[in-house]
Amino acid sequence: MNQVTPRQELGDPTSQRQSSRTLRAIDFFNEIDDATLILLERHLTRLAIRAGGQLFAEGDESDALYIVIAGRLEIRVADAGADDGMRPVAQIGAGEVVGELGVLTGERRSAGVWAVRDTELIMLGRMAFETLMTESPKSIISLTRLIARRLVNETKSRKAQPAISTVCLVPLSPAVNLDILRDVIASGLDEIGTLKVVESDCADHTSDWFHREEEHHDSLLYVAEAGCSGWTQLCIRQSDLILLVVEPGDPRPDNKVIDYLNAFAGGRICHLVTLQKADRDLPDPAPGWTHQISVRTRWNIALSTEEGRGRLARIASGRTVALVLSGGGARGFAHLGVVKAIQEQGIPIDQIGGTSMGALLAGGIAMGWSVEVFRKRLYATFIDVNPVGDYTIPLHSFARGRRLSRLLREHFRDAEARSLWLPFFCTASNLTRGDAVRLDKGPVWRMIRASLSIPGLVPPVLNGRDVMVDGGLINNLPVDEMVKVNLGPVIGVDVGRAEGSFTLDPEVCEAGSERLLPSMSAPSIVGVLMRSATVAGETNNRGAEDVADHVLYPDVSGVSILNWKAIDEMIDRGFECVNVTETRAQLTALCSSYDISPR
Repeated sequence: MNQVTPRQELGDPTSQRQSSRTLRAIDFFNEIDDATLILLERHLTRLAIRAGGQLFAEGDESDALYIVIAGRLEIRVADAGADDGMRPVAQIGAGEVVGELGVLTGERRSAGVWAVRDTELIMLGRMAFETLMTESPKSIISLTRLIARRLVNETKSRKAQPAISTVCLVPLSPAVNLDILRDVIASGLDEIGTLKVVESDCADHTSDWFHREEEHHDSLLYVAEAGCSGWTQLCIRQSDLILLVVEPGDPRPDNKVIDYLNAFAGGRICHLVTLQKADRDLPDPAPGWTHQISVRTRWNIALSTEEGRGRLARIASGRTVALVLSGGGARGFAHLGVVKAIQEQGIPIDQIGGTSMGALLAGGIAMGWSVEVFRKRLYATFIDVNPVGDYTIPLHSFARGRRLSRLLREHFRDAEARSLWLPFFCTASNLTRGDAVRLDKGPVWRMIRASLSIPGLVPPVLNGRDVMVDGGLINNLPVDEMVKVNLGPVIGVDVGRAEGSFTLDPEVCEAGSERLLPSMSAPSIVGVLMRSATVAGETNNRGAEDVADHVLYPDVSGVSILNWKAIDEMIDRGFECVNVTETRAQLTALCSSYDISPR
């Protein structure tokens, strides 16, 4: 049953509302002639639905199609594996249509639709639709052509991410300096188009005024107040992206703020920004109570630095640059050269993730280690000490894993994933459930230890009753995980591909085990285990280029995955991979397509 009813109660999430705007002012109807438009006007109903309200449910009768005039809707399907039993599949913005397929086919709703912002719609009921088919077949042809064209445009989109047109700045503490934050965020939004800053002196304007401002500007920046005032509530309901700002040690705000944010968290992008002092080795943790708020990404920003201000501007405008690093044993050292070249080119790295050896490299970059400091740490870990050299009787693995754990703890200390300079995740393979799992909270060293746990070589890491091993086993380049959270460009680095570099002389195999001596040129059992751990994941990587904006492939040929002494050679190869004139031009063009200017 249709959940939108023409009720006027102030507290009701849905109500019918009159609008002074004509159909001609709505983008969807631009291509329809005047006579058809006049006929359509008689059969259309104008509706408004509050953020959080449901338009229709999965299984409902398909009794109407809807055109979004302003606001945003989200389509969700039932999914027992999702936290709330519903899985988002798409968002519908201004000028788009929802519910049309059910009206055309006569079948019941295949998904439910909710408003994620205060939304104004036009409804065309099925009976009115059928009347129009009889009275004016031309109008139906016009409508179906527009619908088909929009469906085609939607399928061309690489990322299932909503467009950002309204941003809301919410201080969670009265101590937060709103003036500085507003100016930094506004500068980022100014770079991508026309901007209107909307503050509390606009609170008395009508909904039509807000809709018109959104139509006439590329972006609106709503500046909310501390607390849960009516103005702050309106700002939250009107926004595609919400920036919650807090400082370490801030006291817990009124419960109403947290409850209101969580009530409207679904379907929109919500970031937590913790303001930091630049002289810290690692950021101070966000207040513990912030973990009760549902957010997409947690950022630590030093506003006193140019880097911090630039990152905040990119966060607000959906242009953060993300890097994803693959597994590949010693070949993974090439990642450090890639990072060095990208940084020298002036391309920012705003968040980072990886798997297996890529998890180790990504974790260090997120900690804020410079390339040279990181290089020294790699020497201390892989050349001065073999991290997997504590061999034992192979009951669970060839190595005890204690040495690897100790080295990781020495380098990453007690760092927590949510208290790093860059948002960081890594992936592991869950043998208990048979799937890949994203790790983005808890001790960094333990996350990386799980992602590095090559089956048979080092013991797995237990997460409750789940057995976690090397992430490359299932997905050796998890760009798909990064695309879920990053709105800007996603760059992958794949060091796993090295066809022909892992071979064995057939004569050695046929001669029997007595010929497999250390002096022979044959892969060791450790090498076989490491290679086996990434083969399946590399096969799954073949579609990475369809997901990421760009994938880099450093030349790793001829380098064994166990050649820990190849640190400098691999760093140089990674640097050269990016420094090729063609690649530099491609990365520059990629940044330009997102309106990102290299520093």
